[in-house]
Amino acid sequence: MNVLTLPPSSQPDSSCLFFGAGNWGRNVITAFTACGATASGFAVNGTASTLTWLSTAHPGVPVSTDPRQLLATDDAPTVVITTPKETHVALAELALSDGRHVFVEKPMALDPADGRRLTAMAENRGLALFTGFTYLYHPAVERLRAAVGPDDVAALRFAWHRPALEGPVEWELLPHDVALAITLTDEIPHAICVSGGGDTARCWWTTSRGATVSIELTGAGPGPKRKQLTLTTASGESWEWSDHRLRQTPDGNRPPGADPVDAQFAPNLPLLREVQWFLDHRTDRRAMRTDMSLSVAVTDLIKRALSTRQERPA
Repeated sequence: MNVLTLPPSSQPDSSCLFFGAGNWGRNVITAFTACGATASGFAVNGTASTLTWLSTAHPGVPVSTDPRQLLATDDAPTVVITTPKETHVALAELALSDGRHVFVEKPMALDPADGRRLTAMAENRGLALFTGFTYLYHPAVERLRAAVGPDDVAALRFAWHRPALEGPVEWELLPHDVALAITLTDEIPHAICVSGGGDTARCWWTTSRGATVSIELTGAGPGPKRKQLTLTTASGESWEWSDHRLRQTPDGNRPPGADPVDAQFAPNLPLLREVQWFLDHRTDRRAMRTDMSLSVAVTDLIKRALSTRQERPA
């Protein structure tokens, strides 16, 4: 998949309406303003903590509990949606119908039919419809893609511990790792397998090149948050990406004098890079088609796998 490889277009009007300002939504809002966007209005649920944060961080910007009212009174070209996943389709459809570009957190939809319908709406209207797969924009992923080609990937092993997660791991966490695996192998699988669900889940498949993908997710229990990916190449080289550090183990194929990679990255960098990419490519039809295709494929794979959950063989 083409991620962070397309040339940027000229910057259009960067004013945005934001639907949602919860814990993650505030991070997204902050990233947009850090990238030069202007917040022109907020549609939120009106909780005290949200209203306090908005009045402090964005004094004087209109706040409403009604997205329709906000769209009717503001002509910002872009809507950013970070509300609960069950509301994504209705809000994205509302914004697209009103002629706005849309940035929506993953998953765009819980049903691939809805994703395809929103994609057709965006394409027919010449609008951007972008899904927030933040980890695709992590510098570690860019380094991995530059160093290891799809033909060289022998195995991908994901492990993600996210205690106190709100919502089932198969929709809160799994879309990120499925999108990452598709990007690193440059292949959308015909099908994936999923077992478990709720607080814990496992996912696996084998690519057409014979690479194995294994994903283990936990959304409960004690301990710190931890996300880890181990990539093994056909030659036996190993790369480990843990949180914001990428390390490469030595192998016999490295040129003399070349040191293994050991790089660390700022925690907020992936989100900033994602938002900047969206702002730069809203009017790039090819870029948006690529993103929409990936988003619908991820939803389709997970939806079909969940309808036939199975136990992973030993």
